[in-house]
Amino acid sequence: MSLFDVIEMQPRAWSVLARSFTSDRLASAYLLTGAEGLGHWPLAVAFAALLNCEQPRTLSDGIPAPCGTCPACRNIAGINFEGLLPVVPIPPHKSETQLIDFTNEILQQLREEPFRILTSSENTTIPIATARKVKATVARRAAPGVKRVVLFHRMERMRQGSADALLKLLEEPPADTVLVLTTSQPEALLPTILSRCQRIRLQRVSSDLVTAYLRKVTEVSETQALQKARLSEGNPGRALALLDIDDTGEESRRAIAFQLFRSLFTDSGPSVAALFTELVDNRNRGAAEAVLVAWQSFLRDYLWLTGTGEDEAVANFDLRGELSRLTSAPLPADVVLAMKDRIKNALADLRRNTHIQLGLTALALELRTIIRKAA
Repeated sequence: MSLFDVIEMQPRAWSVLARSFTSDRLASAYLLTGAEGLGHWPLAVAFAALLNCEQPRTLSDGIPAPCGTCPACRNIAGINFEGLLPVVPIPPHKSETQLIDFTNEILQQLREEPFRILTSSENTTIPIATARKVKATVARRAAPGVKRVVLFHRMERMRQGSADALLKLLEEPPADTVLVLTTSQPEALLPTILSRCQRIRLQRVSSDLVTAYLRKVTEVSETQALQKARLSEGNPGRALALLDIDDTGEESRRAIAFQLFRSLFTDSGPSVAALFTELVDNRNRGAAEAVLVAWQSFLRDYLWLTGTGEDEAVANFDLRGELSRLTSAPLPADVVLAMKDRIKNALADLRRNTHIQLGLTALALELRTIIRKAA
C-alpha cells in the first residue's frame, strides 16, 4: 500500500492543493468533499507531507509531490509527526483513556488502509474534548521548520461544541498552521464553517486505476478486482469494502440486497417491508448502508440496460440475466433517476444516525410506490 497513490487517483484535487503550495498562496483552511471512499484521508495526509517534505519531487505535469522517503514523509505517512494533528470520529467513551484508545484504533485502521470507509455499529462523533485539545495545541508555536496541519476527518460527525471550537480556529487561524476538513456531507456543516474554507471536490476514479490499486494492495484476481472496481463506480474505498464482504464470507449480503431490490418490482408494499424486517439486521448500520450502496449500483445497471440493451458495461455482470428480466417493462429514465436520488438521501440520513429499520422501511415503501405509479 502506498499512501501517495491518491495523487494519481485524484489529479484535479491534488493539482489545486499542490499549486497553492508552489505559489505560496496556501489557504488557512481546505474542505475536501465528495463521496466517502474517494480518498479524502490520504489526500489530506499527502498534502501534509508535501508541506513538510525535505525534497519534493516533480511529476510529469510539473506538479510537486512529496518524496515519500524523507523522515518527515515517512513519519506523516505513519501518522507519527508532531506537526500533524488528526481528529477522527469515535464511538461513545467514558474516560480520557477510552478516548485515546478508540482514536488510536481508528488511526491504525487508516494507517493500514487509507482509503478505508470507516463503519461502526455504534454512533460515532468527533468529541468536544478532542477539538478543545487541538485548539490548545495550535495556540502554541509550531517547531521551527514545521508546517502544522490539523486534519478533521468526517466533519459531518462533529458535535456542536466541537464545531464551535473549530469555528474559532477558522476565525483566527494560527500562524504556520493549515486546517484540512473532510466530509461526504457538506450540507451538514455550519454555513459559517463552509464560508471560511476553500472547497475541493474529489472525483470518481477510473475503473483501471481502482483495479490496479486492488491488485496492488490485495491478492485478488484480475477478474475479481475488475468486478469490484465496476461495482464501486470508481470508488476505491467502496471497492475495498466489497472485497471485505467477500473475505468475511458475507458475499450473500449482495445477494440479499438484490433480493430486496427485486422485491421492489415484484411484491406489494407490505411484503417488501416484511422482507426488510426479516433480512436486514436493524443493529448493523454498516450492513444497512451496504444494501443501499448495492441498490445504487443495481439502478445504474438497470438504467444502462434500458437505455442501450447492451451489457458489456454492466457492473453487476453476474446478475445481468436477472437485471434484464426486470427491464422487460422498463421504467422511464426520470423515474429511475428519482429512485437514485431517494436512495442517496436515505444513505445520507443513515450516516446521520437515523433509525435503521424505520429509515429502510420508509425508503422501501416510497420506492415501491414510485414503481407502482410508473408501471
